[in-house]
Amino acid sequence: ETLLFYHPAVWWLSGCLRSERELCCDELAVKATGERITYASTLESLSRARSATKRPVLAAGLGQDKKPTLSRVRHILGLTPTQRK
Repeated sequence: ETLLFYHPAVWWLSGCLRSERELCCDELAVKATGERITYASTLESLSRARSATKRPVLAAGLGQDKKPTLSRVRHILGLTPTQRK
């Protein structure tokens, strides 16, 4: 990643791997506690608190998942993403 930092494919692949790592960590946390709903609720609460203090930055987050917490919560609860029409 360091050698090919400016290559867009490396950015894309790095983002995919980062998302998969998050999902793996979520699964480990749920497996350790056995509380899927509590964990999902905690993620949502933390996301709300973080977004309340976040200031918008021009062009920040371009090309990223617009709702990463929602995707994580759906994965934790075993829900499939809704299809866009």
